[in-house]
Amino acid sequence: MIKNLKGYFYSQQFEMTSLIEVLSKDATSAYELSMPLIASALQGDQEKYEKLLPRMKAALGMPSTSCDAWLLGRMLLAAHCMDAEIEGMRKQLVDILENKATPQDEYSAWSWGYLASLDDQQYKESKEKMWSATQKLTETYKRERSHKALSDVLWAWVMDLQAAANACDREMYDNILHQIQSVTQHPVAVVLSEHLKRTAASNDYPAWALAIARLSAARIRDEMLYQNLKGPLEISIANSSLAATPAEKVLATLTAVLAEYNHP
Repeated sequence: MIKNLKGYFYSQQFEMTSLIEVLSKDATSAYELSMPLIASALQGDQEKYEKLLPRMKAALGMPSTSCDAWLLGRMLLAAHCMDAEIEGMRKQLVDILENKATPQDEYSAWSWGYLASLDDQQYKESKEKMWSATQKLTETYKRERSHKALSDVLWAWVMDLQAAANACDREMYDNILHQIQSVTQHPVAVVLSEHLKRTAASNDYPAWALAIARLSAARIRDEMLYQNLKGPLEISIANSSLAATPAEKVLATLTAVLAEYNHP
């Protein structure tokens, strides 16, 4: 598994580095900092990663809520990409998620997906809770039929897909693809490109979701999905240039390039 792009050529490298600098410069919240942190890790940029990590830790403070758990999960994703030390953050995340006072909401579901992505042992320990948390979001969407509920559950399934692919769990991976399609009764490429919205007021980051799905397909050797996502991903990345923030374009582009290098 290729975890980051250090030492690999890609034509967008200079542009991505410049955009990461833009994202980093004025970021103050843990959420804002999480995106250039992940992007620097995807690039394999040790210097930038080491500058951003303490800033994000300081912004996050002492994590305790489900939203904190989600952001901690993003820190773990970045550390995983860098093969950095994760045990302290992993323990923090497990403690929050297993605390009975932590709500079982979208943030918790996304966090379980991040946690399960770390390694085979963690996946074995977390996959049932990951699945259960996302099924609850599916039930919420079926009741509410709101766009927020749809975005929440689709992103949770994408996180779970990444975890299953990293663990080479083809049965779970196929089950998750079925769940993604069942939510709207459309193929995965259509679901992620058309049912995650990008507007001036709200960005569901469809290009990044498509890129993660394509990276997952590459890692688990799902050639059909890998090829089916190529066109929609390219279109979505191009459209992301019109968004108010460059974060989606950066994360989607770097993840898409990583998918190509993970493809056999």
